[in-house]
Amino acid sequence: MEITYPYTVPQDHLWVMGDNRTNSNDSRYFGAVPVSSVIARGVMVYWPLSDLGLLE
Repeated sequence: MEITYPYTVPQDHLWVMGDNRTNSNDSRYFGAVPVSSVIARGVMVYWPLSDLGLLE
């Protein structure tokens, strides 16, 4: 799939990003992900340390 920019994320989809910017297969590679495909959720921020804590 080829992504062209600017890109508008469709309704009920998410744009997901990997943590290795230069070497991640993320939405820049495969596009937006349907919300219905998400099977987990984040629970904690650990970086930057000034934001350390649980997500609500």
